[in-house]
Amino acid sequence: MGLDCRSLFPFEKIRHGARVLIYGCTTLAMDYLEQLNITQYATCCGFLDRRAECYAEMPVPVYPPERAGELKPDYVIIAMLTPAQWKTIEACLLSVGIEREKLVFAHFRQELPMIQDGGSYSDKFEGNEAYNKTGKLAIAVKFNGALGDNVIRKSVVEALVRIVPDCVIDIYSPVASSVLISLYYGCPYINSLIDDGGLLYQKRMRNYDLALRIETMPPDIDFISDVLAKNNPNLFEAMNAYKEYYHGDSADSNSSTFINVNRALFLGQNCYTALDGGVLGIKDMRVSIQMDPAFFERYLNLGLGSSYITFGCASGAGVSGQTAGYKQWPITRWEEFVLQLKSIYKGIKVVQLGAKGTKKLKSVDVCFAGEDLRLVQYILHGALCHVDIESGLVHLATQLGTRCVVLLGPTQRQFWCYPQNMIVARGECSSCYGLYRGDVRCARNCLQPPCMTAIRVDDVLAAVSNCLNER
Repeated sequence: MGLDCRSLFPFEKIRHGARVLIYGCTTLAMDYLEQLNITQYATCCGFLDRRAECYAEMPVPVYPPERAGELKPDYVIIAMLTPAQWKTIEACLLSVGIEREKLVFAHFRQELPMIQDGGSYSDKFEGNEAYNKTGKLAIAVKFNGALGDNVIRKSVVEALVRIVPDCVIDIYSPVASSVLISLYYGCPYINSLIDDGGLLYQKRMRNYDLALRIETMPPDIDFISDVLAKNNPNLFEAMNAYKEYYHGDSADSNSSTFINVNRALFLGQNCYTALDGGVLGIKDMRVSIQMDPAFFERYLNLGLGSSYITFGCASGAGVSGQTAGYKQWPITRWEEFVLQLKSIYKGIKVVQLGAKGTKKLKSVDVCFAGEDLRLVQYILHGALCHVDIESGLVHLATQLGTRCVVLLGPTQRQFWCYPQNMIVARGECSSCYGLYRGDVRCARNCLQPPCMTAIRVDDVLAAVSNCLNER
């Protein structure tokens, strides 16, 4: 298997024989672990991840970051590509007793050649993976952990099923048991959803007829079995064409997301059709999401009724510092928005949604931060409208038929936004999303981008009013 040396472990920054922790259950972290296992240069005694409880099967233990101090590592390797997150991670680790000199910030290296590791993975794995389903064409798909991305990329999975209706699919993702279980309920073609940061996928992908990774723009195909040409020539030809498309002029994995998104815009594509590759038949911005009826009674027991509005504050990122303010609307504006909304629409409840740990804002009627997404789907589906920045909850709500009021700044409207939603945008500078490769930050290096701070509370209230009036 070819090893991309941009993912080379930072050997030069740590001493030989050291005990290290790797922060982040990311694909980059899995590359680091594999290199340590091959070279025996240092010992990885575990991963650190805020969602440690979600990783059921990993080659090393996964601990919450709060335990880093008690584990007494010689170094903590930060395997995160986004510098905007580093300060938050650094502050967390310093607070639990890790000395600053033990922190090693690793990222993709630049302009290094390709080498061959000469290794191969065993094809002997036990379990109930799709490749053990005799007589069925088995496909492995690797996704990242973002809710919105996973909604969008379901379009690729559905396209594959249209080409080969009798296939079985395993999806590998860090959020398989929390996000994907809600997006793929009732899908007969799904064999299993596997919690995985990348290592299991890398080990098993050659056991499948087809393995593809859809984590970035552009996507990539990692493995096409030779027997696929005989058993399903249509899919074999389509996937080779797909791979050639994304390794040609239509996309460039070495370029920033900004370049690939704007290239797609010139080709008349959006975030869904840009994944088509000229062969999958993805023509619109729709995927099928079936809600789990087991959660309907729980939804009714919430007593929300039929007159409520949901809002998300970007599923909690706005208060967690995860993206250092990027794309976010100031929390003080959200609080003012809720107060004024309740004064205008006294008979309408205001429901806050968000990630686990999201702080309940003042004056909201109820907050469902960290709730099971299968329940959140019913809450979104029953809302009069959903108000948020361009985020995962917007993609989910729209697919469930709920119109959204979207506060838009850095992200490109024609690429990421649905025509049925109401967009609120202000400011002269916008649409810089993905400008820096492997980084998420304002093009002007502002902690809170001026395109977001320019949006006024009155602008959002007017959009909500128009949305309600049209209902």
